[in-house]
Amino acid sequence: MHNLTLNISSNAYEHFIYFISNIKDDVEIIKDEIIKPLDIEVVKENDPDYKIILQGREDRKINPQNYISEDNINWD
Repeated sequence: MHNLTLNISSNAYEHFIYFISNIKDDVEIIKDEIIKPLDIEVVKENDPDYKIILQGREDRKINPQNYISEDNINWD
């Protein structure tokens, strides 16, 4: 048995499910969930929060010991 995780676009989802249902003796859908993409806000230079972001970046340069990267996170 193999486990496989896929991200399927909305356009292909119905076709994929139709295909899987036709080979249901060999394939079991264990979990079917819709994951919404991140809603990322662009902060431009004229935004009041822009100064806060610049201060945070500067602090990260001066005090890198106070920040971690994704490489330092234990994902287990």
